[in-house]
Amino acid sequence: PLTAKDTATITGHLNTHNGTGSGTVTVANKRQYSEKGWWEVSGGAGSGPIIGLKGFRTLGRRTFASVESYLQFANNGIKSGLDATLAMHMDKQTMGYLTWRTGSSSSMCTTLVRDVESSHTSVTLLLGIPHSYLSVGHTFKFPKRDLKLKTALKAGTFGAVIEYGAEKKVSEQSTISATVSVGVPTGVILRIRLTRATQNYLFPIQLCDEPLPSPVFYATIAPLLTWAVIKKFVIDPIQDGQKESKKQRQKDTYKTRIAEKRREAEAATNLMSVAFSRIRSEEESRRGLVITSAIYGRLASLSTTTNPFNPQDGMRENMTEDVIDVTIPLQCLVKDSKLIVYDSTKSQLPGFYDPCVGEEKALYVQYLFHSQMHQTTVADNEPLRIPRQSHRVNHT
Repeated sequence: PLTAKDTATITGHLNTHNGTGSGTVTVANKRQYSEKGWWEVSGGAGSGPIIGLKGFRTLGRRTFASVESYLQFANNGIKSGLDATLAMHMDKQTMGYLTWRTGSSSSMCTTLVRDVESSHTSVTLLLGIPHSYLSVGHTFKFPKRDLKLKTALKAGTFGAVIEYGAEKKVSEQSTISATVSVGVPTGVILRIRLTRATQNYLFPIQLCDEPLPSPVFYATIAPLLTWAVIKKFVIDPIQDGQKESKKQRQKDTYKTRIAEKRREAEAATNLMSVAFSRIRSEEESRRGLVITSAIYGRLASLSTTTNPFNPQDGMRENMTEDVIDVTIPLQCLVKDSKLIVYDSTKSQLPGFYDPCVGEEKALYVQYLFHSQMHQTTVADNEPLRIPRQSHRVNHT
């Protein structure tokens, strides 16, 4: 940004084919002249000087228009072109576009796009010179896995093409995708694209001039195997290292706060000693609900070689700094041989605190009811209701 209304952009594009390279460098200035529109002037050099002009304008609550023109001074003459697009919101998830294009490839194009959380669908009909075609594309989205699966079919006067591929987000700023294109007369093409922030790297690999089964097979399997190896031996170790570094930074950041919360929790637990003895004695006399062991925190950090919940195995010796003993505070919450904790973080309970900020936590409870051993584990934000018959431990 240069000012509140002006933004400058420098863009570079490089291309190489059979040992011959080409590229362009473009400098553009975008000015926001009102809330409804902007215009942009650009100039570039590469395959001859080029001058461009873009504009955008909101026409109504549901419609907008954009115009883009260019003038290029090439060795074989002056080239010019104009693109004009009118767009309309059909509904919250659907957009319609009408585009008129002039220049070396003149055309009129209509596109419908529907975008929802789980998928993205587009249908395009283009009538133009030298080719006309109909294109249908569909993308399956998996937000939890940062994964997209894409399919497309394109047919027209040039022939027909089927495309399928996948796109995976490997980090906050990086995305990698692989697409296989099978058609006539294009043959079999594997396109690998790596996107890093605003940088794009595209590697088109021509495997065959004809749509034969073996090139299609290799174009599909080779990227999958390569991705599996890279993910296992390169990406996963890097991400694990980043996660550990992030956790360590969080620990360092909250170290003082956690120490203060620990002291407050220990003070509250000491004040509960009288109530704990009374409640436990009452529950033992009626063979009611007696909490024998309760721990809270990142249970995955505990050793699996021994039973960390059994006092005979030395529970306190096996516990790490990510786990705290909450037997006394939990027993004090027992009323009439029942214990109910609602669906909120357990760190807010009296005598509790968060020993591992930003990590998944759980609460493990081992208790006696009618002199029978019970145990259960609940996630941090899950409700806890005991006693329950399903928690009973069957000794064989």
